[in-house]
Order: sequence, then structure tokens, then C-alpha cells
Amino acid sequence: MELNQLSPAARAVAESKSINGEWDYATFGEVLQQVLAFDTVVDKRAAFRVGAMVVCIITAFIGTIVGVILLDEEMETVGWVLLSVGLASIPGAIAFGVMWRKAKKWTLPEDNLKAMIQLFRTIYRDLHPNGKIQARIDLAGLTPEKRGPLRALPAAGWMRQEQAVYQDPWCYLRFRLRDGYAVSLRQRDEVTELRRTRRNARGKQKTKAKYRKLCRVTVTLVPPEPVQFQAPPPLDPAWERVRAGTKKGRTVAVWDRWFLFKKKLEQPKETPTGVELAGVILRACSVRPASEL
Repeated sequence: MELNQLSPAARAVAESKSINGEWDYATFGEVLQQVLAFDTVVDKRAAFRVGAMVVCIITAFIGTIVGVILLDEEMETVGWVLLSVGLASIPGAIAFGVMWRKAKKWTLPEDNLKAMIQLFRTIYRDLHPNGKIQARIDLAGLTPEKRGPLRALPAAGWMRQEQAVYQDPWCYLRFRLRDGYAVSLRQRDEVTELRRTRRNARGKQKTKAKYRKLCRVTVTLVPPEPVQFQAPPPLDPAWERVRAGTKKGRTVAVWDRWFLFKKKLEQPKETPTGVELAGVILRACSVRPASEL
């Protein structure tokens, strides 16, 4: 789906890389679907352009080098042909590189969009028929503004270590369930970048990066009237926490769940799926009074 084919609401989301405000169910679901379809087209376009750029670079390099060698070997005709092809590929590499950078500016976090769509489909039948969804969703990804300072860690022999932490509170949703309970769902991602630079005895340096992504999902359950919550089911103490809070003088249940992803060389794109997010909501709902379950 091209940008000019999007609805005005979906186009605004693609251009701003954010979803804000109060939405009716039909519009919210349609906007998510359109934006994901647009991102799929952009990803394919970016992949083609970077591939074409690489081909042009390789052609330029090999054609120029081999062409010059053949000229010296008295194979002037073949040499001039290869040299011409190599030199002609340089503008193509530059053009495809520029187009690739332009396409990359429109890319969105696909896994995050898929998680939102899957969550919406999973909980749709449990939503209040007359309710709406309030959303603050940041689809810009891990921008430089979200990156903390690069801090030096204690060196380990010939290895220098540096660390930076990204903070990305990208998702907030609020909606009502059929039984009148209000639910707010937040997700905050913390991505730790560890860069290790190893220097050998000859002074040559090589840097590798490792990433650790910790996603904290918080579900707050607000009853329509004061209730006495029951004890939660058994928890996984390493990844779950439940506590009571207060909102506008009313006791609410707050359920936290952490998800961990690790990757080398590049930032992890994985995120909790929509089914997993719905599971956190279900876990939070398990503390409702027994008469309501």
C-alpha cells in the first residue's frame, strides 16, 4: 500500500510515526492494518534498493580493477568495456544509496505493529461495546534522543568496554471491558548496548556490540466501584510482580511482567506478542473478586 492510498488517519500515523488520541474500535483496527501494509511495502522497497546498491558497488569495484588490469595485459577491448561498466556503476550505487536512505526514513517497527494488531484482535470481544480506546503509541523506534550517555566500564585486559542505555516508553493503551473494569496497558523497553573493543599486541582494534532488551509490561485494573481484590495465583518471581495501588481514591490492581531479548551486532526487534500482552491482562483480571470470575 502506497502513502497516497492510506486514509487520512493512517497517513498521519505514517508521517508522524505515532498513534495518539481516542479511537473507536473500527477506526483503530483499520488504521493499524493500513499502516502495517504500508510498512511492508516500504521494507520491500528498502531491501531492493540496498541490494541494488550493493550490486552496483561490487560491479564498480570489480569492473574498474579488472578493466585496468586487462588494459595492462594488452586486452584493451575487454578492458575498456569492463572499465566503462565499472565507472558507469558508480552513479547507480550513489542513486540507489540515496533512495535506500529515503525509504529507511519511512520504516516502522513491524513487530510492534503486529503485536498491537494481534492484541486488538484477541481482546476485541471483551471490550465494552460503547467504549473507545485511548492510545499513545510511539513508532519512531530507538532514536538517538532515547539513547543515554555512553559510559566507560572497567577494562578487561586488552578489551575496552562501553555501555549506553536506551529508554523507550513506546506504548500506552486504555480501554474498558464488558464488565465495566477499566484497563491501562503500558510497555517500556530498556535496551542496553554493550560495545567491546579488543586490541591485539600489534595495536589492531576490533569492536563488537551486544544488546539486551528488557520489556516491562504493566497492566493496571481499575474496578467500576470499590471491590476487595483476591489473592493472585502463583507468580513467577523472576518475571512477575503484582501489587495494589490507588487511583482517584480507589484501590486498583497493578500487574508487572518482564520479557527479555538478547542479540549480537544489532538491536533486537523482537517484542512481546499480542497474545502475550493479552495474557498479562488476563493475569491481572485473575485478582478480581471470585464472584466476578
